[in-house]
Amino acid sequence: MLALRPFDGKCRLILDDINSFIITPNSNHIPKPPLGANCEAYVKQYPHLACIHWVAPADPADIFYLLYHGLTKWDFVKCDLDSLIKGVGLLRCLTFLKIQSACNVVIKSMQSVDGSAAVSHSMHGHLSVIELLLSHLHALPTSFLCVCLMFTETQCVALELRAFVEYMTVFKPLMDSPETDMPAMPVDKGLMGAYVHNATVPQRFFKAGIPVWHIVDMKDLPGTHVDCIDDFATSPYPLGPCPL
Repeated sequence: MLALRPFDGKCRLILDDINSFIITPNSNHIPKPPLGANCEAYVKQYPHLACIHWVAPADPADIFYLLYHGLTKWDFVKCDLDSLIKGVGLLRCLTFLKIQSACNVVIKSMQSVDGSAAVSHSMHGHLSVIELLLSHLHALPTSFLCVCLMFTETQCVALELRAFVEYMTVFKPLMDSPETDMPAMPVDKGLMGAYVHNATVPQRFFKAGIPVWHIVDMKDLPGTHVDCIDDFATSPYPLGPCPL
């Protein structure tokens, strides 16, 4: 069997109502876009978003475990029960220390990035937000709902910063390497990946092992190597109503 190239496909899916199809050279499935009928497009200004780890660690002892799990009532400690203001409290200390530890690992990884002033500015912007959110979670009495929202925002920013660091230190160097004949890296199935429309990104993502789904006009189908025609896979993203 011939090795797949960036514009070949392990599987393909025809999009409803439009003259296009989705093809992927390095994924065994085609996830349904998480936000409605339109595919989530690759954003040139934020290529690192495709490198977000969406698979939650199975081991609760994993340092990043809490970046993927929501809070329960146990994680919320109410303040003085005799207070005139009811329902106000703080994040439980143990839970705070766990989320703080996960964030600290991500923050420490910033030291490995040797980038431009714009790169440094972006990372420190994320750092400032994380520090602000952690300080509020640690010391700002508020409602359980507000604690949950701040906690979720902390998770999101930390995951994005982790993806940014890994994009700059792992994936971008692979994509920028001059060896045109080097084999593609094994795809990292734990990464978010991205839907793209242009022809350049699939080549770069394929080379670095980032999952990529290419939306192509139907007129370009003849001559395209495809192993199988598939349907949308079950989305890994939480699509149900907010549990709050």
